[in-house]
Amino acid sequence: MHEPECLVLRRAKPRVSVTEQDSFNPVYSSVAPIRMLSVMKNKPEVWEMVDKLMDHLETRRKEPKWDFIRENVLPLIVDQCGFDVKPEVIERIIGIFRTNSVKWEKRLEDVYRPVGHALCPLFSVLCHSCVNNTRYTQTEAGEMIVRAVVTIRAGEEVTTQYRGPNTGNILRRLDFPTNWMFECDCPRCLDPTELGTHASTIRCPGCDSPSMAPTSSDMESPWGCGECGHSLTMAEVKDLTLKLEFDLDNFSYAASPADWELLLERFESVLHENHYICMKTKRILLQIYGARDGWRLNQLTRKQLDRKIALCRNYIEIFSKLEPGFRVWKGRLLEELLGPLTMTLGQDQEEGRLAKIDHLLKYK
Repeated sequence: MHEPECLVLRRAKPRVSVTEQDSFNPVYSSVAPIRMLSVMKNKPEVWEMVDKLMDHLETRRKEPKWDFIRENVLPLIVDQCGFDVKPEVIERIIGIFRTNSVKWEKRLEDVYRPVGHALCPLFSVLCHSCVNNTRYTQTEAGEMIVRAVVTIRAGEEVTTQYRGPNTGNILRRLDFPTNWMFECDCPRCLDPTELGTHASTIRCPGCDSPSMAPTSSDMESPWGCGECGHSLTMAEVKDLTLKLEFDLDNFSYAASPADWELLLERFESVLHENHYICMKTKRILLQIYGARDGWRLNQLTRKQLDRKIALCRNYIEIFSKLEPGFRVWKGRLLEELLGPLTMTLGQDQEEGRLAKIDHLLKYK
């Protein structure tokens, strides 16, 4: 695996040496382009596919971080190692990787963990949509399998998702021009309410109505209240969102369900109840109910069982709009829902509050 870069880097004058695990060392940044140069020479049919991908070099060269490539990586490969290649070719390869590579995971100790990035030329042809119609799976053999999650009609574009759905547009839309050099114009991004989920909507500081959202689909659009007309800048809403997200990320997972409920109540006092920060909190809560000692399903009160059911159904309802079709998260949520639903319906039938036929219909 390491032969291509070893053959090149061992020729470096002066000799390269990496004494610390410094990810900014140009040696690390040179590995991918050197490997691709080897592919270009030895597997021209693969390079032919790669060469069709976009690099966005015109934009990337204007970024301050591209100075690292120009001042460190190119001299290392071309000057120090004496590799006979035009610097523009290396820049194009790096641009292709930054635009099209995907995070690659490997099973380590029964858990899939990121081990690097991979370039899959055929997969990279798929365009992005936040409301995409496929999902992909990485195999142990190093393959990428793409499966439809909804019915895709003849002539309809097959899409993937560059950015996960869990964060609201207030933050996630900014990633597209930063990482992929385009502004997303999918149905979710063009809708200030994010398909009616209100994943970024906040409560109005003027009238407390949970109806303050962007006034247009423009990323820098001011935010306005649908009830009283009060307005905030996008920057003000972003700062509030980042502060609350920080509070969530630093809240102890070991806290009791009661403390998590209080945190959710605090979030809902300033955010729409379906705001992505509230939904993240609900996801944690619904997992705590039924999973911890003292909070196992058979230890929960009827009120707590009903609470877990309500949290599961709310999560499924909202994310079915953001990620429709057959999804891994939906399978897990349905599994979370099955236990308490079975228990409560059984209780209702035993206590005569539910006829057998109604039990079967509700369970379905």
